[in-house]
Amino acid sequence: MINAQTLTTLKLYSNSIGSQGALSISNALFANKALRSLTLSKNKIGDEGCHAIAGAIGKSVLTSLDLGDNAIGVHGARAIARAVSVSSTLTSLDLRNNEFGDAGVEEIMRGVVRSFILESLCLSGNEIGNAGAAAIAKMLSANQVLATLDLDINNITGAGARLIADVIKTHGALLSLNMSENKIGVDGAQAMALVIEANTVLKSLDVSENNIGADGCMKLAKAATMNMTLTTLDVDGNAARKDDLVTIETAMQQNMEHQDEMRNDLPIEVTAINLGKTNVSDLTLQTTLKSVPTKTVTSLNLGTNKIADSGAKMLAAMIKESPALQSLQLGGNAISAAGAEDLTAAVVVSPWLKKLDLGGNPLGAEGADALARMINAQTLTTLKLYSNSIG
Repeated sequence: MINAQTLTTLKLYSNSIGSQGALSISNALFANKALRSLTLSKNKIGDEGCHAIAGAIGKSVLTSLDLGDNAIGVHGARAIARAVSVSSTLTSLDLRNNEFGDAGVEEIMRGVVRSFILESLCLSGNEIGNAGAAAIAKMLSANQVLATLDLDINNITGAGARLIADVIKTHGALLSLNMSENKIGVDGAQAMALVIEANTVLKSLDVSENNIGADGCMKLAKAATMNMTLTTLDVDGNAARKDDLVTIETAMQQNMEHQDEMRNDLPIEVTAINLGKTNVSDLTLQTTLKSVPTKTVTSLNLGTNKIADSGAKMLAAMIKESPALQSLQLGGNAISAAGAEDLTAAVVVSPWLKKLDLGGNPLGAEGADALARMINAQTLTTLKLYSNSIG
């Protein structure tokens, strides 16, 4: 059934398939080019089964994978890290309630930091302490893509919370952080209050059940009045005073109303976007793409920027998810052969892209070999390859 080329979602949770069942699914994933969402939680696949699934991720088109509650440890974490680092499609990964501990999380972070498309990561219930928090903070300092991070039901204290908070004060992509049921205490609350004061992107923060106490909640409430983007702040189970709860609720309501007003001021539909000569780089591209209405944009100009191969990988994923995109301008960037490979893989299967400008990129002979396959693209009518050092 997994080989069916129309099957896009498969949920097999709570079936005790074990490592052998995982191996069978892995074999099917190598051939399947339709399945986008796979749920395998509560199946006792362990490290061996995890290795099998992870080995197929890079060859699949999966965008969402749930491996929660599977007794996966450090060895499985290492396999997941490799898979995340090479996948050109995976945007959501749920690893809740496994057995990673700090060592396993450190392994996973080595993979996540290399991913330019993973947007959602769940590590709830994995016995993560401050060493794991340090690895997460290090990843976030280099990754400007991740938008949702769940770290609830772990063992992070105030020291670990401070490490994470120091990074996300200025993080440009993270929209939701769940740190409920940890041990961050009043010190962690103070750190998160500074995040609320400084961050202009984060929309949801959950620090419930953290032994913050009334004083910690007061600090968070005061910070909430200085923020215009946060719409959810959960402090339940922390002995907050009634006045502080009212302050938080009022601030969140005002922020929601403010953002509704801003949305009403936006044009209903945007079909052409010009972001040429705006200094967009691989590190900022994912945040930039979040402002692009992928369902309706027909023309996107990203010419004369600083986009390299990692950015090309992100754009390849965007091409697959943009049903209206007909023209993409990438001339004058820093895309080489590796980026050309990723773009080719997306363009040859796109049923809508008609025009692609890759002029003025250091593609070289290897890049030319990859782009030669674009001749087989279904709808491409114009391909610009001037000044590419093709030879």
